[in-house]
Amino acid sequence: MCSDAFTYGSRGEPGLDSGSVGEAGQRPDAHERRTRNLLGAELTATDVGPLELGGGLEFWHRYERVAFADPDVVPGIGAPIDTLDRNAEVGLRLRLEREWDVVGTRNRFLLSGETKRDTLDSDSVEDQQRDEGAFVAQDDLALLDDRLRLVPALRFDDTEGFGAEWLPRFGVIAAVFPWLHLKGNIERSFRVPTFDELFFPDRGFLRGNPALQPEKALNGDVGFEIGADRLGPVSDASLEAAWFHNDVDQSIVYVLVSPSLVEPVNTGAATIEGVEVTARMRLLDWVGLSASYTHLSATLNRDGTPLPGRADDEAHFRVELGPPSRAVRLVGEAQLTSEIPVSESGNTVLPDRTVYDASLIVDLARLGLLPPQLPLASLLVTLEGRNLTDRSVRDALFFPQPGRTVALRVETKW
Repeated sequence: MCSDAFTYGSRGEPGLDSGSVGEAGQRPDAHERRTRNLLGAELTATDVGPLELGGGLEFWHRYERVAFADPDVVPGIGAPIDTLDRNAEVGLRLRLEREWDVVGTRNRFLLSGETKRDTLDSDSVEDQQRDEGAFVAQDDLALLDDRLRLVPALRFDDTEGFGAEWLPRFGVIAAVFPWLHLKGNIERSFRVPTFDELFFPDRGFLRGNPALQPEKALNGDVGFEIGADRLGPVSDASLEAAWFHNDVDQSIVYVLVSPSLVEPVNTGAATIEGVEVTARMRLLDWVGLSASYTHLSATLNRDGTPLPGRADDEAHFRVELGPPSRAVRLVGEAQLTSEIPVSESGNTVLPDRTVYDASLIVDLARLGLLPPQLPLASLLVTLEGRNLTDRSVRDALFFPQPGRTVALRVETKW
């Protein structure tokens, strides 16, 4: 199967302001043009060879071109800015799976390996490239007629410039009743900085930080899931809740590092813990409802101040209307976010906010509107509106995000 997603955006770029509403010092003539294409292909197979292996071979290529210009001279910051950056990622993943029964147990074993290369061609920073490789071995062991599942896994990551890491993980799922599952996980995680975090071109108010170190963490969670396939007019109903605790070293966050500049920095050791609740269901097979809520406490270990960029409370609500075929879908969403600390001292916070989005998604292939000469599995046309009420949104001090935005997106699979 092949897929391709192409997007193009042309928008103003607000830049720094004084933290209030209105123009408030924003860059009135700054503009960004962004072109992005994601191409993917996957070949799958089952019962191959004497071991009856299954698996797949995946290939992907992502290309992004970003042109930014701000013709106005910024007092105290510098000259007019005109940058062009081209970022590409190409990757290959091989996945092998096998399932077998041994003495009343069922094993699902997964072995996968991947390699990818990121490249950056820029006229504002030195060109960059980075190779990454990963290897994963995982077993899903089902005991007691599937009432107990043990899921050990081991991942090996090797990233050019950041070294190699072994990342173990262990999960357990216990089916107390057919409708009630208890879950738990513990794992080590390792995230290297992205090219944007490292090399984002200097826009006068925002730039990357080549000195960033990787995020490392020990993560754990326990929770439960209640589910039902059908309850009268309700189908696919589930309720999940979990408590999580993360010990993070060198978390990467965007903060104001000077009166006129935002950049990502490593915060040092931090502790993040909280609860997350998610509920979803379909009503009369035409209405999809989902909601999630997260409450967390995120603090820096050195002095107990809040970890910048993390809200204490977030909630998300989604309503989807459309036939079971999903040929046409009308989606409405609301995102509620409490105050966000944005300075390492914890003394500066951004106000709480509620943002509303809506989209109309049409699959021309499922509607039978494509000529038979086009053998496409799907052709999605999406009209999307974000921040419909044009709410002032900031994720870092003096760094506003775009207001009301309308976009048209086309995606296809064949």
